[in-house]
Amino acid sequence: MGLKSKIKGTLRPGRYVEALPASQGEVMAGRAVLVTGGTSGIGRATVQLLVRCGAEVAFTGRPGNRALAEIETELGATAHGIEYDAGRQPVGDLLARAAGVLEGLPDYLFANADVYADGEVVWDADSVERVLRVNLVATIELVNAFVGRLVTERRRGAIVATGSNRGLMPDAVSYGLSKVALRFFIQGVAREYYKDGIRVNIVAPGMIASNINGVDPDGDLAKGFATIGEGRVIRPEEIAEVVLFLLSGRSLCINGAVVPCDLGDSLR
Repeated sequence: MGLKSKIKGTLRPGRYVEALPASQGEVMAGRAVLVTGGTSGIGRATVQLLVRCGAEVAFTGRPGNRALAEIETELGATAHGIEYDAGRQPVGDLLARAAGVLEGLPDYLFANADVYADGEVVWDADSVERVLRVNLVATIELVNAFVGRLVTERRRGAIVATGSNRGLMPDAVSYGLSKVALRFFIQGVAREYYKDGIRVNIVAPGMIASNINGVDPDGDLAKGFATIGEGRVIRPEEIAEVVLFLLSGRSLCINGAVVPCDLGDSLR
């Protein structure tokens, strides 16, 4: 899948560079995307934006999550909810189900599913295992399987993974450590597979206004948080715009990048 409009490129014989779409509404036209962790926060905002920009999207939520049906109703026939618990269900099953609802393997992936440890304890074995399993191991499994199928079928594509600005600075808790390791893995994949026409990047948000952080996106974004920059938390829709850019043909020259979206907080 991809834009039909093409211009000749100079990467190597048989390759091309896609012409940029004329408007935002065409940015993802004709493209299929898989989004994990797509029922709230950054994931939900990204699903909504991708659909508005012409994509057909399969998105995941944990089994029993009522938001899966709510989002399908809201967005219509181009949004497909899939029950999936990252770290506990096989990645192969997820890709097969996504290919089924999208009528083929998607070429674009937003690997967004992650969890926090309860209380952000330093070394509680159960909490650490759960965080690393979901945020790191399950994402590695998903990206490896996704890239493997693209390479086997000789298809080009783009992947964005959700990191964190916590992965850009020293951190003693499991969440931050999972994002540090994820950053190194994603950049390794980016270097290895760009020759196959696959771009892989990371979006690294700071504090986001979401239920998981106890911040109402429509409330006071400055209350209770001290950051540099504008001194506020960030709306999920702001991160969705960056994800869209990294998945789209507007960022063809960007690969292996970590894009901090934290108002400069990681510079402290």
